Amino acid sequence: MTVLKPLAVLGAIALSTGSAAADMPQSFGILEFGPDNTLFVADSTAGAIHAYTLPANGTAPEQDAAFNLLDVDQLVADALGATGRLVYSDLAVHPVTREAYVSVAATTDSAGAVVAVSRDGIARVLDLDEMPSTKFMLDAPADASVTFWRDIPAPSLTITDLDFANGELFVSGVSTGEFASTLRRVPYPFADASTSTSIEIYHAAHNQNETRAPIRAMAVVDIDGTATAVAAYTCTPLVTIPVDALSDGAHVTGKTIAELGYGNTPLDVISFQAANFQGEVSSYVLVVNREM
Repeated sequence: MTVLKPLAVLGAIALSTGSAAADMPQSFGILEFGPDNTLFVADSTAGAIHAYTLPANGTAPEQDAAFNLLDVDQLVADALGATGRLVYSDLAVHPVTREAYVSVAATTDSAGAVVAVSRDGIARVLDLDEMPSTKFMLDAPADASVTFWRDIPAPSLTITDLDFANGELFVSGVSTGEFASTLRRVPYPFADASTSTSIEIYHAAHNQNETRAPIRAMAVVDIDGTATAVAAYTCTPLVTIPVDALSDGAHVTGKTIAELGYGNTPLDVISFQAANFQGEVSSYVLVVNREM
């Protein structure tokens, strides 16, 4: 049995393929690693997902160890050649090299970049335009004329999280339509057989059903033999959504299983296993929050 312990109108997707020097993202948002040394980069501004094949020259460290670096901002700024304030969007750890990949932009360079940082304090900018890549364009991305919470542009929420599981890329965010909250299933390698589902939840702190608020962070986990998206929302419902319910064109109501506190914004949902003092192994999800 899996125990979850809290510590968030889909559109169709059009396929575009490319090789080295394919068009670059207009913005650098959520990062996610996939199979065969693939790095997914979300571009909310353009409503696209880029899949880059990284060079196969990385090796695993001799032993895992924690990062313990001082002044990482300066390391990243020096790699970028940037002098402005840095704005970080996401972090993902390479499954082999254990390097930390961050999507970041400086105020002097709004486009941004992906920077890899090693435990020995070396930071390097990925030369993405030299890497083989493919791309998905999302149909009906968020309408630029719409704002959330009075001043947040809807396109900035087009892609709020990515999770790769069981051969599929799960994409949360918002799209144009009456039911804006979105959760997409995209097979990888990219194909045209993606599904689009609108998501509704009950938000206990607001005492109302919501169809516009996007999932902010998620992880697809196995719960009692059923693949399930565990999703965290702003302010802060924790919801489960069975993957089998995510059929194309469906409208699904997630099951609210917890409220984690008013005013929080989830940053990530991390699944892991750990043993108790009796040596019994259980599965958990860790929800990382920040206050709004």
